[in-house]
Amino acid sequence: MAETRTFDPAAHVPRLDGSIEVSGLPASVRIHRDDHGIPHVEAADEASAWFGMGYACAQDRLWQLEWYRRRGRGRWSEVVGSSGLPGDRMFRRLRLVDACRADVEAMSAETRAMFETYAAGVNAYVDAGEPLPPEFGLTDLGWEPWTAEDCVMVFKVRHAIMGKRLLKLARLEFLRLAGPEAYATLEGIEPGGINVILPPGGTVPTSYAPTIEEVRAAAADLGTLASDEGGSNSWAVHGSHTTTGKPVICNDSHRPLDVPNVYWQVHVWCPEF
Repeated sequence: MAETRTFDPAAHVPRLDGSIEVSGLPASVRIHRDDHGIPHVEAADEASAWFGMGYACAQDRLWQLEWYRRRGRGRWSEVVGSSGLPGDRMFRRLRLVDACRADVEAMSAETRAMFETYAAGVNAYVDAGEPLPPEFGLTDLGWEPWTAEDCVMVFKVRHAIMGKRLLKLARLEFLRLAGPEAYATLEGIEPGGINVILPPGGTVPTSYAPTIEEVRAAAADLGTLASDEGGSNSWAVHGSHTTTGKPVICNDSHRPLDVPNVYWQVHVWCPEF
């Protein structure tokens, strides 16, 4: 039996005008938006700047934050059901929760304060009674307070499967399907980095088969998080080769087109920077 739910989009639009009193704000913050909707955070001190940045991000990306948190913690199946289990199993095996906790514990007092103040700004948006994105109502999910560890989790989810993890898994699968002789033809074209570690004798025990199937299912569940079309690059042009005489620094980030986008643009100003 299918269930149909409706919602009023206007009821979920964040309040962008007027003054809002929130608890935990170190000093005054002003958030204004330009014609493109980009938030500009102006704060009386650095701590308030991070707070305001978190608040503005919650206005724009609260459900995306929740999505990252649940993916990294292996709790996405609580939202979508059994279809999310393969990805949840993979992320739990990566132990990102433990890694985030260790990272926060290793932070300097100054860095941890920055993360915690940003998180306080995210929570202040919800605590102020501002509307939650419609996805929360459509999925019957409540909001759980954002933490410094959750901030780190967002980064780890985006980068956990970068590097050579997918390549190693793909080559293990290739070895199983094509055999060691065919696999040997790949030698010498391995990108720089840590070499793939093969089982003794270059064979793949049949006991690996269930794991490989789980990897396939997990990759299918990850969507754009498992993109294999990476290859970001950065480059610079000397001023002697430009029409203005000034150098040009460029970054071409090869990211999938997510909705919302993985990047969020914000301008932050305070006396410290």
